[in-house]
Amino acid sequence: MIGHRAGHPPGPPDRERQVRFTHGLWILLCLVSATFSQAGRGADAVPSPVAVLGQLPSVEMIEISPTSKYIAFVCTNGDKRTISVYGVAEKAIVYGVRVSEQKLRGIEWVDDEHLIVEVSMTAAPIGLSGGKREWYLGQSINIKTHKVVPFNFEVKDKETMNVLVSPVTVRRVQGSLVAFAEGLYLAGDEYIDGLFRIDPETGRTKLIAESNGGSPTWLIDADGVVRAVLEYDGARKKWTLKVRKDNRLSTVATGEAGIDRPQLLGVTEDAGVGVITYIEDGIPVYKRLSLTDGKLLDDFKPADGMENLITERLSPRIIGGHNATSESTTFFDPALQNEWTSMHRAIPGAVFDWVSNSDDYRRWIMRVMSPTDGYGYHLFDLDARRGVKLMDIYDGLTTIAEPREFAYKAQDGLTIPAILTLPPDREPKNLPLVVLPHGGPQERDTVDFDWWVEALALQGYAVLQPNFRGSTVSLAHVRAGHGEWGKKMQTDLSDGVRDLVRQGRVDPKRVCIVGASYGGYAAMAGPTLDPGVYRCAVAVAGISDLGRFLDWVTAEHGGYSNSAERYWSRFTGAKGADDPHLRDISPVHHVANATVPVLLIHGKDDTVVPFDQSEVMRDALKKAGKPVEFVTLKGEDHWLSTSSTRRQMLEATVNFLKINNPPD
Repeated sequence: MIGHRAGHPPGPPDRERQVRFTHGLWILLCLVSATFSQAGRGADAVPSPVAVLGQLPSVEMIEISPTSKYIAFVCTNGDKRTISVYGVAEKAIVYGVRVSEQKLRGIEWVDDEHLIVEVSMTAAPIGLSGGKREWYLGQSINIKTHKVVPFNFEVKDKETMNVLVSPVTVRRVQGSLVAFAEGLYLAGDEYIDGLFRIDPETGRTKLIAESNGGSPTWLIDADGVVRAVLEYDGARKKWTLKVRKDNRLSTVATGEAGIDRPQLLGVTEDAGVGVITYIEDGIPVYKRLSLTDGKLLDDFKPADGMENLITERLSPRIIGGHNATSESTTFFDPALQNEWTSMHRAIPGAVFDWVSNSDDYRRWIMRVMSPTDGYGYHLFDLDARRGVKLMDIYDGLTTIAEPREFAYKAQDGLTIPAILTLPPDREPKNLPLVVLPHGGPQERDTVDFDWWVEALALQGYAVLQPNFRGSTVSLAHVRAGHGEWGKKMQTDLSDGVRDLVRQGRVDPKRVCIVGASYGGYAAMAGPTLDPGVYRCAVAVAGISDLGRFLDWVTAEHGGYSNSAERYWSRFTGAKGADDPHLRDISPVHHVANATVPVLLIHGKDDTVVPFDQSEVMRDALKKAGKPVEFVTLKGEDHWLSTSSTRRQMLEATVNFLKINNPPD
């Protein structure tokens, strides 16, 4: 299944045993100098939280190889980045390469010899309509020979683009591990998706399945055979399901879906039975699907509340899933579930984030945030019954502000789950507050580590992250946000402020709103659509003019109807870019209401929210005589992908807050 990851199920342990947490199993070394140079400051000086958290993580993307012989990871020093591979038996770095000039997006093992590296670049499409896009590229590294080969997509007598359209999937084909990914090739007068098999040693590819112009999801079995494909044509609102019959993919079902199309999730214990999900009467339904004739069978019943199903690394077999509401992971295999629980008990009170594991599930790497051990990568060896902290993720981060779950009632009685992070070593009374709504808007905040939250909390601010209606708390919570963009989705934020004021935790005169992407929209909407709550606002890559934005979305899709436009219209309640309702909820048309300072920050190479969304807001505020500042992040995309621009954003935000809402 393209896009899923996991590994082989483990053999059952002799008995359930507690993992002991110890130090000193081994130490990983970066091939770069310390992230924060001592030059210009005393040797004993401690870098500020902004200096530490404004950088990309000192260490990230850590991946254990399939048989746990090696651990690959990325080290960052400013904008200099290095991929390193540590040999467990050698107890030393066995490979390292600088990747400073590229935006590194991920690394993944094929086998114990080949490491796939994904990078991206912002560029105008070649031979395609539209503005700049973020293009993903792949290459394979042989860590023993040090040979590096780019993926070279080839189709006989066809023009291709050497770009990845999907994450890489690994399968065993005739005894060898190979990679699969979607690429683009020219069919007629347009580029369409094709599924390619990739040789990790040479980078050569072979087209093994073709789409019919829609956006496909391929179901690839353990032997590398495409058993099914679900294609979606956004312009026609049509989906098509094909399964392999008589050695070819044949259509077995079709249907219509404006946005919520069916999804292929994987296979059951019976490799001939897949699992498909779709929305029926507002409820997600999971069904078993025959991969021989495409007929729907009985219900597939994962654990209560389970979603985001987990498959093996080398096959599409579903082995468990994640419950977003309870933030818990459940495996179907009782022995594996016992081991999972045992690891979490090893560090009481810590927040775990699963990062990587060996194929036999005997060694795991986790991101762990702990009040006693800080924020770092930990290795758990289940055979040795040991756990060890490998490294801190941010070099120089000495204090962590702990996020806590928090809930309050909106004006209409809807419960809004939220995360509240209080500044350490301060009495939780009459604190200055930063409201930090997430992007999406169909996303959610959790108690996982958030560098932006930590940087603000360590300045002395309480930070509120509301999972406003529309957030992915549940399907019902998402649907409660439909049509509420700029309305209840916005007042859900200020309702949280009022609840904290009522409790005496927050000073109502010292509240600001900060956010990026949809959160950037909400930050602009705070002083314009819901005035009187905030004393300043910081909007990063935010949408200010929804009509203008929807026009841009349509243009990016060649002027055709598309699911992206329908997604935005679902939340805004508008009937297209010309709907006058969009003016009612666009901050740029309500700048007269703004009475507080506004800081706008935007990356020049943003391909998700156009740069001009901040420009028109700046111009409107200036014309109305309102206080506004504008910071341009040169060469930056939508995701703050470089240390220099991330730090520029964070420094500008913190300085602006300190001036307009001092923490002391």
